[in-house]
Amino acid sequence: MPPEFVYLSLIDTCLFFDKFGANCIFPCNMNGTLALLIALISYGNEYLSKGVSFHQLDFSNSTLLYCNKIEFNTTDSLSNILTVANSPQHWFEFLKTEGCKKLRICYRQSNSKSHIRDYQSDSFLGGGGQWLIEAIYNNYSGYWTFDQRVTQPNAADKRILSVSLNTIQEKSPQLSPVLPVEKARQDLSAALAAIEEFAATNKQDRWAGIFKKALEILNNPKPNIDYYKDFIISDQYSVPRKQLLFSASLADVFGGIGSWNDILYSNIEANKINIQLSADLYDKINAAVVAAVNSN
Repeated sequence: MPPEFVYLSLIDTCLFFDKFGANCIFPCNMNGTLALLIALISYGNEYLSKGVSFHQLDFSNSTLLYCNKIEFNTTDSLSNILTVANSPQHWFEFLKTEGCKKLRICYRQSNSKSHIRDYQSDSFLGGGGQWLIEAIYNNYSGYWTFDQRVTQPNAADKRILSVSLNTIQEKSPQLSPVLPVEKARQDLSAALAAIEEFAATNKQDRWAGIFKKALEILNNPKPNIDYYKDFIISDQYSVPRKQLLFSASLADVFGGIGSWNDILYSNIEANKINIQLSADLYDKINAAVVAAVNSN
């Protein structure tokens, strides 16, 4: 059998092949880029709220294992790029000096006019929507976007990636209040139950099992995640927030070859239902992540 894998991000690809080898189907789990953004928010909010970091986000963190550099850039009035920090801790300190009060996750749909939906294009570079970090100040917000490049492809320590976060909008309106955790939980639960039933009916037992496990996490008093175990500061998150975030992570089955996206049915009606259920689940996963990360 030829190697099969799903493109989720360069970080995911490194982690997968290092852990499982080339001849496996990519396990479903959270996008590595998103995991790093969530880590920056979790560790950053500790420093912004307390003025000290009791937990360090450094290159030993699972979200940075394959990175050789991370930098944070702004632009001046002439659009020159200015590097304001070359480590997460220095970035947190920069933000606090600038008056930042809190960090949040932000998801923007692609609003593409293409017939391809976001969940279908999510596996491709530049596809799907966009995840951002929102830096909240007293009366406005600033937004940071993510970029990663292979800069040391032959690195013996496997740290092949250089990561940067860059400001794209400064002094913009703040986002509306987040969806309550319980409402996001109900929505995700309904979407998972519907697609689990569909998968089981169509004899997609492996996928039905994944959806069932994601549902079970929503009620697990001790929820956990398979990897990126240190991407949040655990004490920051209540059990309901962990349940929601970890369930959404497992339910993220969207990718390329070998993923849920790769399944086609001979029955036209089944394909129509699959598109509807998949698009709904994708939306509910993203809403669940936002609710879990941004709630208090």
